[in-house]
Amino acid sequence: MRKENLLGFYAGKIEYVFEKYLSSLYPINPPSFMIVGAQKAGTGSLHYYLNQHPQLKGTKPKELHFFDRKQFLGHDFSDYLVNFRGNANKKYFESTPIYMYLPHVVPQIHEAFPDIKLIVVLRNPVERAFSAWNHYRVKFEKGGHNNMAKSQQMPWDYIYEYFYRGRSKMPSFRECIDIELRMIEEGKGFEPAILRRGLYLEQLERIWSYYPADNVKIVGFNDLTQNTIDTLNEICKFIGVDSIEWKYLNSQPRNSHGYTEKLSSDDRAFLESFYFEGNEKLFKKIGPVNW
Repeated sequence: MRKENLLGFYAGKIEYVFEKYLSSLYPINPPSFMIVGAQKAGTGSLHYYLNQHPQLKGTKPKELHFFDRKQFLGHDFSDYLVNFRGNANKKYFESTPIYMYLPHVVPQIHEAFPDIKLIVVLRNPVERAFSAWNHYRVKFEKGGHNNMAKSQQMPWDYIYEYFYRGRSKMPSFRECIDIELRMIEEGKGFEPAILRRGLYLEQLERIWSYYPADNVKIVGFNDLTQNTIDTLNEICKFIGVDSIEWKYLNSQPRNSHGYTEKLSSDDRAFLESFYFEGNEKLFKKIGPVNW
């Protein structure tokens, strides 16, 4: 390693240890709210935007995955809470978009935080499904699936097994959809969930069975991306912090990946049919969503 690179490496290590030490001096502040979904609906951007508010502090990393994964891998609740150390005059939050989808998660969040507020961002499930496939494609092509192979997989998670193992190329969108359709028919697993994560009403009803509607803020993807400032201030009101002008907001989207192909007309028609009944029931329940 070159001298300048070595110096940079050790400087980074020292900074990390120093930051950890400073953090240990601050009190733990349980989260005031969580962004719980949906995947590929702008939760990364929303986390980043809210973290620019002077009264808010988002976790780093954004997704802690405690309630869906880490508690089953030996992490205890105290390991989770240390992510919320800091000044007591701020409100703290994390953003793990799988939380709204997995059935076992919301009951556990409620047990830990019975009064917490939850934010859900909904995106047109057709566009969300194709974006999710593109996300897995990018991970495959960048070699991220190799990390999945080394990590302990949850018993309900077949993403690596069905999408990545032994493959030299990411399966097409239609192949992935057909894989999940077979899983649905067999009642097998919760992941991959390119299709199922877009069935929003059943996920929201699970949340409402534990939390009153006043504790749940539903945001449309288009409102977040096209009417960002007003949407952020609506969220500020919901979580109980001051509305601001956001003069210096860095509104660059986060976790956005380019597409190598477009959604075919046949696949779009299939998805629109698949989601039609669920969307109709959702709109009847909560009204139209600008997604």
